[in-house]
Amino acid sequence: EQKRITQRDRQKTVRDANHVTIRLQSGEVRLIHKDCCATVGVASNPNYQYTQLGKAGRSRWLNIRPTVRGLAMNAMDHPHGGGRGKSKGNVHPKSPWGIPTKSGYKTRPKWKINKAVVVPRVRNQGKRRRGYN
Repeated sequence: EQKRITQRDRQKTVRDANHVTIRLQSGEVRLIHKDCCATVGVASNPNYQYTQLGKAGRSRWLNIRPTVRGLAMNAMDHPHGGGRGKSKGNVHPKSPWGIPTKSGYKTRPKWKINKAVVVPRVRNQGKRRRGYN
């Protein structure tokens, strides 16, 4: 008796005794433990992320503390702080610890790679397809 091969089985290839490589929809190939289980589908309420809390008190109920701008702090508390009035002092955007936050500054350590990803997904595929490059 021959087993009918489905598309999911075709995308699944056994790596070793404990792990399986799976090709995802994005084209990425990942190494997953064979005993893992996953839910197929979408979230039941995708609009949950757009809920407006409405007032400061409701966000405090959720243990979300107020966000204070660095500009409103003292110079000892933030690189943007201090000065007379609303002056930032001609400095590039920084975190409270002095690390640049914008302009593409990479903060991820080079040694911290994901060992589960066998083949990474192709990036900027949409731009290439539309003929920008």
